[in-house]
Amino acid sequence: MSFPTRRRDLYVSLKLIVCIALGIWLGALAVFLTALLYYKSLSPAQTQTL
Repeated sequence: MSFPTRRRDLYVSLKLIVCIALGIWLGALAVFLTALLYYKSLSPAQTQTL
């Protein structure tokens, strides 16, 4: 009788892991794109090395 419960718990855990992993990747992508857009919005004088 405990097998269906265990299977359901595994499905919920797997779904939770996939959602968390997707959230982390989307968050990292958002940070990268924000940094890229910010860098491109700066004037060339601000991005030159000293």
